[in-house]
Amino acid sequence: MLASSSIQHVEGTLRRSRFRSPDVPGVIRRSGLRGTTGSAVARSHWWRRTRRFRGWRQINRTGHPMMWPIFWSDDAQFTNPANTRHPSEDFDADGKYIGDLIAAAVAASGTSDDPQGYGQIVARELFPDVLSYVVGTPAAYSFAVRNGRMLADNAPEAMLPLVVNTAVPSGLTPSVSKHLRGRGFPYVMAV
Repeated sequence: MLASSSIQHVEGTLRRSRFRSPDVPGVIRRSGLRGTTGSAVARSHWWRRTRRFRGWRQINRTGHPMMWPIFWSDDAQFTNPANTRHPSEDFDADGKYIGDLIAAAVAASGTSDDPQGYGQIVARELFPDVLSYVVGTPAAYSFAVRNGRMLADNAPEAMLPLVVNTAVPSGLTPSVSKHLRGRGFPYVMAV
């Protein structure tokens, strides 16, 4: 877990992506966080935000996968303040809300003797909403290990069990979508 107070904001290089669409005329990608946990291992913590070219309004922010579909699924316009704030503000702003949602899910499923405690533990694990990676190690994002993320990692199968405190198998393996992943950017191929 990365404590919010240990996060250092690093100004990333802004660059216009090659992606063009009539709906999104220009997109800026930015990696914004980097820090270490204090151990001898270099653990990096990253997040990304996307800004729309017209007016440069931030339209998205990502760290952990599946945060928006699970916790803010009714916010189709991405107007929730979580979309625009700095990750160091995540726990103070939404830790109780997310913890309470998780507590309600595990209480309803009966998967924890202490739903409130479990909800707060998971909220602390998910916030700040950054993707952590130990430099020089294999990337994997799963229920047991959250260390970077491979394109083939099954994000729902990693996040949903964390939220409900029980396995939620999808049966999807990396080979199912292998034909949809390219070797170079943008990595996802047209169908």
